[in-house]
Amino acid sequence: FYRTRINNEPSKRHYDQNGFLFVDESPVMSTDVLEYLGSELTGSDKPQDVCGVIVEPDKIYKVRVPQDELEKAAHTFELLPLVNGHQWLSGSGSDGDARKYQEGTTGERAEVKDGKLFVPLKFTGKEILQRLKDGVEELSASYEHSLRRDDSGKADFVAFDLTGNHIALV
Repeated sequence: FYRTRINNEPSKRHYDQNGFLFVDESPVMSTDVLEYLGSELTGSDKPQDVCGVIVEPDKIYKVRVPQDELEKAAHTFELLPLVNGHQWLSGSGSDGDARKYQEGTTGERAEVKDGKLFVPLKFTGKEILQRLKDGVEELSASYEHSLRRDDSGKADFVAFDLTGNHIALV
């Protein structure tokens, strides 16, 4: 998961006649070094081998996403569900029915600028709109990826082959 804040620039935000909030562009991913618990990387509460590294579930690991990988993945963050809190929306990790959780969507345009991935956002669900009015402004991108060891010394791992799953208000 990558966490960021919704773009608060007034010129980028507006409500329509239905009361839906539109954010013209907001950062949802970055090339910054991210920190993850080992259990978040492996999906296990037991130590696991990842690229020759035994990943402990309660230890923090640093992961970076190179610019070229973020650019390759950008289109997979278009038209993703916006959800109120994390809920994996496909595969064996959920019931597979995004309609139960979706309270908005990302837009049809994803663009990488200055090491950040920006997408438009449209919040439509009653609960998520109320949380926004209550001041909750943090977004977390959820995605699948592969890992390899990072030989640059900047992080423990490099994430590649990213595919967006959802964007959560957290």
